[in-house]
Amino acid sequence: MTTTVNEFHSANPPMDWVNVRAVYRKLQDDFHLLTEPFGIFVPDDRNLDLSQLIGAIDVVDRELDTIEIASEREVFISKVLFYLRGESTELNVNASGELLDRMAILREAIDRFGIRGEFCDTVQKVVDHGEAKRVATTDKEMIHHLVEEWRLTGVLPVLFLRELSTPAFEKFFYLCCATMPAIDMIQDARRDFRSGQISVRPSLGLYAKLMKIFFSPLPKLLFLFPSPLTLVRYALSFILQGIRIRPPAQA
Repeated sequence: MTTTVNEFHSANPPMDWVNVRAVYRKLQDDFHLLTEPFGIFVPDDRNLDLSQLIGAIDVVDRELDTIEIASEREVFISKVLFYLRGESTELNVNASGELLDRMAILREAIDRFGIRGEFCDTVQKVVDHGEAKRVATTDKEMIHHLVEEWRLTGVLPVLFLRELSTPAFEKFFYLCCATMPAIDMIQDARRDFRSGQISVRPSLGLYAKLMKIFFSPLPKLLFLFPSPLTLVRYALSFILQGIRIRPPAQA
């Protein structure tokens, strides 16, 4: 039986954007620019679920960044996934109240959508590439894992879209996601290197490769996208955000 939009009703609290990084919030704020040209109009309740998803992704990412030892990060994500899979009633990690709240909201959503297994399996793959990115010793190796990390992260909102999504949108969106880490890394490379989150020292060569990751797929993306001018504006807005001055990292 085909599931209709009306069968899903979000019981989420209003979205709390406090602490969510600007690039993540922008992804959600501008998501409609990518879906609507494909005829995908996301209703308010599903859009709230997508916002909560972005918040959940961001807080897990931030919590992982505070854990310096790889084995401890592995234990952390294992416990998070154990909770999300419904194999534990409590999130048995030492973490912020924000993480606890966002994971509870996320668990309810993936259970409501019936995507618990596929969602958690995808998260594990994302984390595996994130770990490989941290220890990569060459530009090429790090960028490979960075791109795969973001491409796979793009699967998560598609799982939330469920019956609203289309094959044409997904073909475009996954390629689009593979370009996004360029802007994120351009903003954060020096900070991430200083904090030990990546092992590759930022250089002009690295930034050039990241810009290539962003620009090279554009012809294909323009071909796949029903409204090329909208996509150009979307891309330019990310470039403008990417070159803005970032506040210095806290010591």
